[in-house]
Amino acid sequence: MADIKITEKYRPYMTFNPKQANMLLDSLQLEDKNNDGWRDLPSGKPLTLSVLTPSGWTDFNTTAMLLAEMLENVGIRTTNIQTGFEEFAERLSYGDYVTAITNYPQGLTPYKYFNSGFNSAYQAPQYPRYAKHFYKDHEVDQLLAAFPTASTVRQRANIINQLNETIASKQITVPLYNTVQFYQYNTQRFTGWFNERNPVASPLIWPQAPERLLHLLALRPK
Repeated sequence: MADIKITEKYRPYMTFNPKQANMLLDSLQLEDKNNDGWRDLPSGKPLTLSVLTPSGWTDFNTTAMLLAEMLENVGIRTTNIQTGFEEFAERLSYGDYVTAITNYPQGLTPYKYFNSGFNSAYQAPQYPRYAKHFYKDHEVDQLLAAFPTASTVRQRANIINQLNETIASKQITVPLYNTVQFYQYNTQRFTGWFNERNPVASPLIWPQAPERLLHLLALRPK
């Protein structure tokens, strides 16, 4: 369970708050200097944020549209760049983007999220896209290395809270939402499906969800 104090401390930076956003942007001198309705850089040049997403990924692209609407409310102009997934992943690997939307795998504990998204060892082209923000923090790497060898639940929880505090304070990424997890199946030919009456696991289709093998082994033809 997330530390409530840490959550409340950084909640203003994870929620839609135009009033606070306007105050922060003004303090950074990102103001509308030519009265065209859009904020500009301190130099006077136009400020435009591009959001990179993979084409065909409707959840990512719809989120980019929602982000554009929210940013427009505080005077920031955005453009959505949609590319094929291979180009999307390659641009992330080489830092060829301004902002981008990605997702993160889940695990039994938050460790999988923190490790996949913030371990600096994964900031190389051969690894998945999750840590391609290229922010490196020696303290974060040390905490991630310590978690697997922690011997008690309290020690592991303390490490997770430290990771949460460190990453939230740096605003390395901006969490947008917790997505739903579901799958679709047909009962005409097989029985044994995992569902609310047989809640063994949630066997999603993704490779990082090993429960899908348990699901396959549990199916029986009618």
